[in-house]
Amino acid sequence: MDSVPPPNSCELTKLPSTASALEQLKLDPFITEGGPPAELITTHISWVLRGPNKVIKLKRPVRYEFLDFSTLQARHTACLEELRVNTRLAPDVYAGLLTLRWDGLQPVFGETGEVMDFAVAMRRLPDEGAAPVRLAAGQLSLAHIDALACRLGAFYKTAPRADVAGEPETVARLILRNFDELEHLQAEGVTRSQIAEVRERAVLLLEALRGRLIDRWQGGTICEGHGDLRL
Repeated sequence: MDSVPPPNSCELTKLPSTASALEQLKLDPFITEGGPPAELITTHISWVLRGPNKVIKLKRPVRYEFLDFSTLQARHTACLEELRVNTRLAPDVYAGLLTLRWDGLQPVFGETGEVMDFAVAMRRLPDEGAAPVRLAAGQLSLAHIDALACRLGAFYKTAPRADVAGEPETVARLILRNFDELEHLQAEGVTRSQIAEVRERAVLLLEALRGRLIDRWQGGTICEGHGDLRL
């Protein structure tokens, strides 16, 4: 895996954008291993390419209240942070950092060409082991849930504390800022009145739970956790 730091001037060169290269990357043999095109999943902050055995995650060049991926350096740092944080729980899943380069003809993951972007490489987990699949098949038991709770509980006890992130005002600001950003999105089936209604409920809950939030913050229970859990 490549860990070359991004050159400061690479975003000033005339390279194709990562977004415009996604269709080509879906056909990249490094990901497909000679099979059908990789599946592309787009989230609000990432592009995820799923091959038969590999999963490649690229950070989208977006900026929100809670994160800023708008520069190449920021995306490089975010990839390194994802690896640092999540390998603590899943060291056998995260393979390392990849550098996406332009070789003059096409985007490639490798050591030759101009730097376009960075990505996190992961091992693809079997779909049949996912919680929704197990649940549908009647194969998800309380023992699985208990084992997960025990594993996470032990992890949280030893994780570094993150007091600043748990300050009630910070929690409220991030939650309410999400609603401001949602108003600018054209989400199908979601109206502004619905967003306003949920926001009002969030405000009431934040007020009702303020005492508990303060207790958790002052009690040192806020810790540096992990990314989204894939169950």
